Amino acid sequence: MSTSPTQKWRLTAHALRRITERFGVDKSSAANWANQHRVTAEYVCNSLAEDGNYMRMFAKAGIVFFADLVDDVIFTAMRAEIKPPAVSAVAAAVAREVKRKELAVLHAEVEALAKRATRTGGRDSPSGNRKGSDGRSPQRLNRSNERR
Repeated sequence: MSTSPTQKWRLTAHALRRITERFGVDKSSAANWANQHRVTAEYVCNSLAEDGNYMRMFAKAGIVFFADLVDDVIFTAMRAEIKPPAVSAVAAAVAREVKRKELAVLHAEVEALAKRATRTGGRDSPSGNRKGSDGRSPQRLNRSNERR
């Protein structure tokens, strides 16, 4: 749903005011600035505005544009930023999800080891090894350690 670089988007008086306030763009170049950024912005979704009207939302590297559903009119533009409380909430949610997935992996590994131990009669488990890493039995290993 992107437009060609030659397509001109019109600004409402509100969009003009917000672009000059929020991005420090002169009024005379606000329309060109909006068109340059809007043309490379990606369509995100349709969004319900506070006044009850639906708008198209576009975003590009820290800039969000809200435009008319049908006409190429930009109603407003704002910085896309996550407020610090939201950042910590997102980080906490991510941490919970990572822990949940790590626990699921650990449980699956324990179950797999338990199944393998019951199939092999414990021969694959560390306590069921009949010989040490050097090929000697555990009793011989203990006796040789006692001599040292």
